[in-house]
Order: sequence, then C-alpha cells, then structure tokens
Amino acid sequence: MELTGTKKKDLLVGTGDNDTISGLGGNDTITGAAGDDVLYGDAGRDRLTGGAGNDLLFGGDGSDTLEGSEGADTLDGGAASDTIYGGTGTDQFQGSAGDLDGDHFADFEDGETVRVTGVTFSGSNVTLSTSGGVTTVSVDTNGDGAADTSFTLEGTFLSVTAIQSGADTSLQFSTDSGTNADTLSGTNNTDTLSGGVGDDLIYGGKGNDSLAGDGDNDQVYGEEGNDTLDGGTGNDLLDGGIGADSMAGGDGDDTLSGNAGDDTLMGDAGADDLAGGDDADTLSGGADNDTLDGGAGDDSLDGGAGNDSLSGGDGADTLLGGDGVDTFQGSAAEFDGDLVSDLANGESMLIKGASFANDAVTLTASNGNTAIAIDTNGDGTADASFTLGGTFKTVTATSGAEGTTLSFSSRTEWSIKAAGDFNGDGDQDLAVAADTGDVSLWTLDGATATAKTLAGNLTNVGNFSIHSAEDFDGDGDDDILIQDTDAGVVSVWEMQGGSVVAKDFSGLLGAGWKIVDTADFDADGGHDILLRNDDGAVSVWIMDGGTATEKTYVGNMGSEWTVEAVTDFNADNKADILFRSQTGDVSVWEMDGATATTKAYVGNMSSDWTVETTADFNVDSKSDILFRSQTGDVSVWEMDGASATTKSYAGKLGDGWSIEAVDDFTADGKADILTKSSSGDVSVWEMDGGTAAAKTYTGKLGTGMNIEQIADFNGDGSADLLVSDDSTVVSVWEMDAGGTSEKAFVASLSDGWKTGLAEDFNGDGKADIQLENTSTGQVSIWEMDGGEVTTAGLTGNLWTDLV
Repeated sequence: MELTGTKKKDLLVGTGDNDTISGLGGNDTITGAAGDDVLYGDAGRDRLTGGAGNDLLFGGDGSDTLEGSEGADTLDGGAASDTIYGGTGTDQFQGSAGDLDGDHFADFEDGETVRVTGVTFSGSNVTLSTSGGVTTVSVDTNGDGAADTSFTLEGTFLSVTAIQSGADTSLQFSTDSGTNADTLSGTNNTDTLSGGVGDDLIYGGKGNDSLAGDGDNDQVYGEEGNDTLDGGTGNDLLDGGIGADSMAGGDGDDTLSGNAGDDTLMGDAGADDLAGGDDADTLSGGADNDTLDGGAGDDSLDGGAGNDSLSGGDGADTLLGGDGVDTFQGSAAEFDGDLVSDLANGESMLIKGASFANDAVTLTASNGNTAIAIDTNGDGTADASFTLGGTFKTVTATSGAEGTTLSFSSRTEWSIKAAGDFNGDGDQDLAVAADTGDVSLWTLDGATATAKTLAGNLTNVGNFSIHSAEDFDGDGDDDILIQDTDAGVVSVWEMQGGSVVAKDFSGLLGAGWKIVDTADFDADGGHDILLRNDDGAVSVWIMDGGTATEKTYVGNMGSEWTVEAVTDFNADNKADILFRSQTGDVSVWEMDGATATTKAYVGNMSSDWTVETTADFNVDSKSDILFRSQTGDVSVWEMDGASATTKSYAGKLGDGWSIEAVDDFTADGKADILTKSSSGDVSVWEMDGGTAAAKTYTGKLGTGMNIEQIADFNGDGSADLLVSDDSTVVSVWEMDAGGTSEKAFVASLSDGWKTGLAEDFNGDGKADIQLENTSTGQVSIWEMDGGEVTTAGLTGNLWTDLV
C-alpha cells in the first residue's frame, strides 16, 4: 500500500503489509505497522516509527525522530540534527557526512553499523571521546586535521572499525578497547573506564572511579574522588587529583602524581617518577631505577629493586631504599624528622643547598639506630636531625655544586699505617689503626698472621697518631713512635715479641716545635728524634726506648733553611743533617749524638736546582747528594763529611723525562738513577760516583702501567721494579746491570684488589707484596721469588678480624 500525506501536520499509519508512506510537508507522525515498510518524513520535524519488519526510514529535512522498532532496519535521519532509535534487531544507520552531523543514535549496540555515504576514509580518521555514558564520534573525512562531521552514540564505545565499500564507508563500534587513541571522560558518579590499546586520555571526573590505561602511553587523571588508576603497559602519566587515590604504573617508565589526599603510588616495572604531593602518601618504586618524592606530609617511601633516588620532602618521612645502591636527597629541613631505615654501606645522602665538613655531623648510636644531627651553618645548633636504621660509626662529608654528600659507614675504618719487625724474627709485620683510635699489630710469618694483638688506643687520651715504626731501644724489635700534634705530647710504645711492653711518655713539644725525622745520632743501634722549631732552631732527643735520656739544643739555621736529609755523610754510623737555604746554599752538620761537631758550608747550587735525594754513589759508605735543575740537568756531589770532594755533572734528562727512583740496580753497592719518560720509557743511569758510566734503555711501560714499588724481589742485591696498572695486571721487572734480566707477569688482580707495601715478610731476603681489597677489606701477602708468587695467602680482613 502507498500512502501520501499533505503539506500539513499528518498522522499516517500503514497496514500489515509492506507499505510505502510519504509525509510531505509538516511535522508528521508516521507509523509503518507490520511489514517491511519504507517511510519518508520529507520536510518538517517528523516522527517515524517502523514497527515490525525490516523497515527503511528516511527523516528528510528537519530535526526528526526515527525509531526502527522490531527487525533489521535501515535508518537515515537526513538533514539537521536527528534522534534515532534502532529498536530491537541489528540495525544500520546511514547518511552523508553532512546529514549525520549532529545526529544522536540513542540505542546503538555492538554489531550495528553507521554507513557514511559518498566518502571513503580509514579508522585513523575517526576520534572517539566518551563523557557521561555518551560517545562522541568525530570524523575527518578528508584528512585535513579538522572534523567534517560529528555525531553521538548512547553508551561508552572504545574502538571503531572503518570498512570501505564502493564510495561509502561503514563504521562499526565496540565497547571493547581497540587500537585507537581514545579520550574517555567519567561522570559525577562512580565510573569504570578502560582505554585499551592506543595512547589514551582518560578523565575520571567526580566519584570514586576505576581507570585503566591498558596498552601504550596513556594519560589518566582521577580528578575528584578516591580513584584507582592503572597505567598498564607503556610509558604512562597518572594523576590522582583530589582524594585518597591508588595508582599503579604497570610496565614502562611511568610518571605518577598523587596531589591532594593520602595516596598510594606503585611504580611497578620500569624507571618510574613518583611524586606523592600533599598529605601522607605511600610510594613504592618497584623494579628498576626509580625517583620517589614524598612531597608534603608524613610519607612512606620504598624504592624497591634498582638504584633509586628518594626524597621525603616536608614532614616526618620513612624512607626505605630497598635493593640496589640508592641515593637519599633533600634539603636539611626536608630531612629533619625523617627515618632512613635501610641505609647501606656505599649508599649516600645528598643535603641540597648546604656546604659543610665531617665535624658538622654528630652520630649517636642507640638501640640499633643512629641519630644524626647536622649543623650546616656552623652556629653550634643542629639544623636537621634524622635517624638511620642501624649502627653507623663514621661519616664522610663531600661538598659539591648541589650540596654536601654524606657517606656513612657501619664498620670501623681500619688502615695499614706502618710496617716493622715488631717481634725481632727478621720478618716484617704490620701496624693497623682504626678511625676510632684502636691499634692492632699483625705479626707475620710470610703471608700468615701468627698473631693479631690489640696494642692500644690513640684517642682515648689525647689525639695521637702514628708517626713511624723504628727500633728506639736497639733490641731488634721495632717500636712505634706516636705524637699528639694538638697537645705536643710525644710517646713511644716499646715492643717485645710482638706485644707492647711499655708505653712511655717521651716528652712535650713546645710551641712551634715539630718532629722532623728519626735516625741513630749516637750509633747505639736505636733511633733518636730530630726536632725543629718554626724559627729554625734544631734539637735532638737521644732515646733509650721510650725515654729521652738527653734533650739538646743543637743550633739555629734560621727559618729560611730547610732540612733536606738526615743521613750519614762521614761513615761513623751516626746520622748527620743536610740543610739548604732558599738561595741555594748547602750546609752539613756532622753529628755526634746531640752535638754538631762540625757545621760547614758546602757550596751553592742556585735556587733553580733541587735536592733530589741523598745516596752512596761511590761505595765509600758516605751519603752523597743528587741535584736536578728545572731544565733537567743532573749533578752529584760526592761527600766526605761536611765537604764535597767532587761536584760532577752527570748528564741531562731529555724532554718529558724525570727521575723516578734512586737505588742500586746493578748490585755493585753504588746507587744508580732510574728515569722515566712521559710516554712510559724507562732507563737506568749506572753511576760510578758522579759519573753516569752507562745510560741503559730498560723497557717501556704499557698503557696505564706505573712503577708502584722499588725492592729486591729475587735477593740478588739489585733493586727490582713492581709494575701495575693498579686494577688488573701485576708485573715484576728483575733488574741486572741497568737492563732487565726478566720482565715477569705475576698475576691479574680481581675487582677491588690493589698493591700496597713491598717488604720482606718471611725473612728470606726477598721482598714480598702486600695487597688490599678496598671492596671487602681483605689483606693478602704474596711471598715472592723474583717474578714468581711462591705463596699467596689471605692474611686477614681490615673490617672483621683485627685483634
């Protein structure tokens, strides 16, 4: 049946058959009833209802309302903004881009289609945004970046598929997330929004919302309410907004901001940036290297795994670094009241905007914790007080551009201070001291520590330090000279059999007096003490063990003179004193005990010459003087007491060459000169008095290699070279007649190990090598036979087994 209305407002109702009804003009109401009907609203604001059957509805001009009712209907609103209901069944909505603009599909469901006629485009041209349970569809049909049509779907649709068919494009929408960059907005109620795949933008609005970015790089904003935000995979930005929010970044390098409220932030995997904002927040970095900032309020921060950076911000915060090497940072005011519960050795705290030294930090350990007080400005009042979990004993403050870095240590810091034969067995032993003042003696038999004995404490009374280890009583056991430079007190610990048998008060230094050196001035087999005043006065204390039997003023050379050496210039087994003035004058005092029997002017070497060292260059048992000029000229004065019997020009160092050491490298009893170039070439000048009898090229050091020690490693009377790059390779160059008899690879060093002293620790006449592991505190001694390690022993540990 065909039915046509008028140009006025008509009410038209079809039969139960397949009807075709046209409203023409006016605001018509048209109902198709049963059957597969075709309804035309034409002009006017019409209401079309298809009824049962698969109907075709065309609204025409005007803002129409179309309802398909039952069946698989096709609905076309035509021009203007129409409201369209598909009804039951799977319906198709269609229209040109211009006709669809402003339409609202009031009951759109999964599986239904919007067909845009007369134009083709892809899904990337379609943008979805959701707000208040309504999805706005914007279509850029020509790809110029501007939407050419926009319509709305009732419901939250998160993905779209565009299907091109001829000159038309059909759009299928789904409530499941697709691969597009979605924009979703919640209502004022409790919303659940999920962005799915794509770089999504999600707003929770008011209410306690649950928001999930899902895949890719999303931006999720909780806004008001106690929201739950989950970034999912990708590098996400999560902002809780107002309220007590819970946020999880998921995989990827995420940025989480709590803002107002007691928030919980979890970075999960990836290098995350967490900021708690106001109030009492809980931040957990999770895996990888995270940055956590509590902000205002009493916050709880847990870095988790990785090398994290934690800043509590204002308030009394609790900071837990977790696994990895973490850094805690903030201003002094921000640290005030905080608890850093798991600071470990090797981790640090940066006090921003402040510069201060170790003495500005006070540590007070009690009940398994350590209270820290910092006076950053030196006014005597703590500017910050906080607590470290654990017992810490020392702190190192290092100032830099950002502030001062504090490194705390829970262990007592011990170090090797001296080597000496403390039990008279011919083997060198070790004196080890702690920053707490304790001194431990390790008596050695080669690489084995036969005893580790607590010798005493340097700081219980006064502020003593170890000056040297020498035999002051001539009994064959080396003793330990200590001094308190603040109070001027000098003391000797007399040793016997590896133990301290006496701690003697030796004397008190007056103002301006200092210990210059120790040597045997009276040939009794024990060392004595040479002292000098700032005004140039000289004094000698003749020692019998720890007792100064004589304290004698020897004379005054004036403050413009310096003591260059203390050695025997006249072969009487008594130490003499070499002086030099600022203008280059040279003088020798021949000593007999505390008396200068001769004070002689020896000569002048202009001030551009320096005294390199003293040594016996001509085998007369008398020390001679080696000079070097600023231009590389070398001269030797052969000495007989206070007289220079010969002043010889020995040669000139080439450009970039320097004197590395002076020792007997040829086993002829005469000192020789070891030289080295800036490029690592090594040469020996074989000396005969002041004459260089030969200048022999020895070899070339490899890249990064240095001469660490000079000692006789094979017992042949020739000094050898210990060569190392101080991190991996150790080598010994065994010297013979200025050349090299053998360049032996000794061993490779494991991580943390470094070479130390070269001394004879087993009494076989051959130098051995002491090593230390700076990462573990372990000490080892390699017993050497030339370039071969005969025994490699673990001697002890500076951190754990000192006494």
